[in-house]
Amino acid sequence: EENFSFWKKLFGEDKYHPSPHGTYLAACVIYATIHDHLPPSSTRFTNQVFSRSRGMQLSGDPQPLPTEEEAIYLRWIAKRVALRGYIPKSFLAVSSE
Repeated sequence: EENFSFWKKLFGEDKYHPSPHGTYLAACVIYATIHDHLPPSSTRFTNQVFSRSRGMQLSGDPQPLPTEEEAIYLRWIAKRVALRGYIPKSFLAVSSE
């Protein structure tokens, strides 16, 4: 909500499946939900994290990986949602209809 332009980075080329940014955010949320804390901060260095991941590009072209600054922002979002119970206003509007 604070950075709507960043939203597009969460989805892959087909605008449906997650991009590396979206995958990293989902992983942080799931980890924090299960363990009640964020993953170790070393995981924000995404070159190390993604170096072992398999490619999931539809076109075969590599998708950009989150920068360190973007990874820190994604971890902040995961912390707000998974650990502090934040519910985005846009979600509240849709779920109340």
